Amino acid sequence: ASDPDLTPNAGPFAFELAKRPADARRNWTLTRLNGEYAQIRLRIGFLESGIYEVPIIITDSGNLPMSNTSYLQVKVCQCDHHGGCVDMERIIAAGLGTGAIIAILICIIILLVMVLFFVMWMKRRDKERQAKQLLIDPEDDVRDNILKYDEEGGGEEDQDYDLSQLQQPDALETEMVK
Repeated sequence: ASDPDLTPNAGPFAFELAKRPADARRNWTLTRLNGEYAQIRLRIGFLESGIYEVPIIITDSGNLPMSNTSYLQVKVCQCDHHGGCVDMERIIAAGLGTGAIIAILICIIILLVMVLFFVMWMKRRDKERQAKQLLIDPEDDVRDNILKYDEEGGGEEDQDYDLSQLQQPDALETEMVK
């Protein structure tokens, strides 16, 4: 604490926890280190993480002592191995709540049901195709109307003709006329 007044209305100071709220004296202890400094400590073994306002009454050493209530903000949290504060509220907030987990599970179930319906639809469609193929008369099948005749011509046996007749068509006409 500091006081801009001159002696005797300045330090050394007296430090005391306020009586109200009641949990201030129940949760905290205040120890005077010297005339200007005091140390605050947690009295109980565990206190929820958070920021607490601890009311401290500071009194100077004047003939008519003046006092003031100051509110000290104290952050309570879990500490890591190096003494740093691990902010559990942020870690918990980053996690998924119950509602989010339920929503994710419902979406997964809906997706699985959709996949199941798709597989059932594909199997039903295949069965309908197979049933349709069984109903078609084999005589009406288009593939039966295409016939292979092997009448392409050419080859050794087709070369038994006289080329001279093809080269002299006029001679052929006179013979036909006779």
